[in-house]
Amino acid sequence: MSRRRPCSVRRCWVHPILRKRLQRGEYHVLVQELRLDDHLFQQYFRMSKDVFDELLGKVGPLITKVDTCMRLSIGPAERLAICLRYLATGDSYRTIAFSYRVGHATVAVIVKEVAGDEAFPLMDNLLLHSLDVTSPVKGGCSTTASAGPDH
Repeated sequence: MSRRRPCSVRRCWVHPILRKRLQRGEYHVLVQELRLDDHLFQQYFRMSKDVFDELLGKVGPLITKVDTCMRLSIGPAERLAICLRYLATGDSYRTIAFSYRVGHATVAVIVKEVAGDEAFPLMDNLLLHSLDVTSPVKGGCSTTASAGPDH
């Protein structure tokens, strides 16, 4: 006779805070405002809008996901923004998840996919020439995703 743990009941599929991503998430609010100011956009992503858009044009088709009848996918621009913000700041997945209003596991998957084997070679040349390497990154920054429990 095996002992089974009682099944926990999932209270909600998507947390109510995360449901407001399109109205209050960092990409849909702050990043759109930053696109109006070249200097602030450069500070936030450590690259210009033109380089961001060029990079999106190259890796966008590789990182695009399909919408389903259950939910809308996170678009390629937002996926790229999440990955670049992680690479630019070295913040934890959880911190980025809260500001972009997505799950921390989602951030981990996005960083792995966007900075992964398929898209990264296309990003590599643009990133090397466009990132602002004059200012230090908190905690150091690598171009590969770490697999820590909260990071």
